[in-house]
Amino acid sequence: MDFGYIKTVLSHAAAVHGVTLSTEPLDLARIALKRLGLIGKGKERDRRPTQDEPNRILTALDENPRQSIPVRRIVRFAAATAMRQAEICRVEWRDFDPRTRMLLIRDRRDPRRKDGNHQRIPLLDVAGYDACEIIE
Repeated sequence: MDFGYIKTVLSHAAAVHGVTLSTEPLDLARIALKRLGLIGKGKERDRRPTQDEPNRILTALDENPRQSIPVRRIVRFAAATAMRQAEICRVEWRDFDPRTRMLLIRDRRDPRRKDGNHQRIPLLDVAGYDACEIIE
C-alpha cells in the first residue's frame, strides 16, 4: 500500500506541479520486493475470534493502571453499533433517545455526500452487547 501511495504522490507532482519524476524505480523495487517475498497479498482469514479472545484483550486494557478511558465500553459499543471511532466520539447526549432506543449519527461518512448525512440508527442487542445498556 505504501508503494501505491508513493506512486500517487509522484504522479500528482508530475501532473499538477510539473515536477518530472520517473516512477520506474518504484515499479522495479516493487517487483524485486515481491520476488523476495517481502511484500505481497495478506493471507485470507478463515475464522472469527472466539468470545474469549476479545474479552482477554479488554480485560488487559482494564487492568492497565495508566488507562483512564473506558476502552471496554467503547469497544463493546462499537461492536454493537458498527459505528466508526469518529462517529462514536461525535455523539452527544441529545442524539440519544432512550424511549425509542435510537441514536442520531451526525455527518455519517458517505462517498457521494460530504455534509448533512445525518442518520438515525436503532440500538439493538445483536452482537452480544446491548448498546443502550452501555450508554446508560
